[in-house]
Amino acid sequence: MVGCPCGAVLPVTGLRQAAVWDTSMAERMAVGRHSSCPRVAPRNGVVKKTASLQGGVMARRLPLPAPRPLLHPLRGVDSARSRVQLLSHHRMRVTIDHQPLAGITPGMLLWWFRHIGDPTTYAGQDISSYLAWHPLDHIHWELGRAAPGGGAGEGARFRIVEAFDRRQEFYVDTAETVEKLDDTGIRLVRRLVGIPVFQLEHTWSACAQGTHYVSVLDLGARSPFLAPVNRYLSTRAFPERMARAWVVHNVEEVGVLEHLLPDILRQRPDAVGLGR
Repeated sequence: MVGCPCGAVLPVTGLRQAAVWDTSMAERMAVGRHSSCPRVAPRNGVVKKTASLQGGVMARRLPLPAPRPLLHPLRGVDSARSRVQLLSHHRMRVTIDHQPLAGITPGMLLWWFRHIGDPTTYAGQDISSYLAWHPLDHIHWELGRAAPGGGAGEGARFRIVEAFDRRQEFYVDTAETVEKLDDTGIRLVRRLVGIPVFQLEHTWSACAQGTHYVSVLDLGARSPFLAPVNRYLSTRAFPERMARAWVVHNVEEVGVLEHLLPDILRQRPDAVGLGR
């Protein structure tokens, strides 16, 4: 997942080879990205205490926790069809058409996003489901505001903290409103004076292979009067290089759901028979 961070391009395929923070390349290899074997990753260095924008106020940067074990393989970026488009008035659109999720139904995905912060048992430890979702990059999730009917439904506000590729320059700490959440997808939106300046929409539908899943991130307002805001967002807050890092991150986390979600549902008596 990602949120709007206002709150020479590196190719997507090269991002995972970059050195990160205080972690050496030998340690990176030990983490076991794109491996089918469970590995326990070493502890990474602590993020420096700097500020980031979250929910319109300055929030102290959270430290990157130690990587959780990789119990499931992370999909490579080539498993999906992705495109980064630079549009008029400094807008950006990122589209990812994921490889279908085998054994997953739209109902299971709806349940997941309603329970994304629930505790679960992962690798023998009780942790947030959000931390299990991407064992390397996810830092924190919280329900900043409950939905009118309670919980993580439409009208709720999600706080999302993560660092793509575990890199300081790709750190995100933001809060978005859930403007849609049903059995066809989820849409997260950040507005400025009522105008959308960031939107992330995941849509899903049943297919012969399981569930077809598409992610579309739109950065910037359509109005030409907000072009200066768009320029800041697309060149400083969320530049193309960061967008391409997010593509890698999103392909990985969506692919993990194919394995993680059935494991979590088996632990939940209230979800017995869901999607089956």
